[in-house]
Amino acid sequence: MSAKAWNLPVLLALHFDDEHFQDIKQALQQVTPGMLSARLSELHDLGAVKRLLSEQQRPSFLYRLHRHAEKPLYRLADNLESLV
Repeated sequence: MSAKAWNLPVLLALHFDDEHFQDIKQALQQVTPGMLSARLSELHDLGAVKRLLSEQQRPSFLYRLHRHAEKPLYRLADNLESLV
């Protein structure tokens, strides 16, 4: 799969509440850590994804859809579910 082709699966994983890097990686299974990191960084730079620092004992980043990306993703997910 080409690099940019991972953007949509990453966004859909975020739509389904996978917030931690490892959760997203597990949801996508075949994505490499380097590719996932690059996609999350690009989507963050484009303003589609927010990167937040967790307040846990072991700090880590949480990834969430930016507000303006949520509505189109909800519509897309609904359309995809109707195909199944």
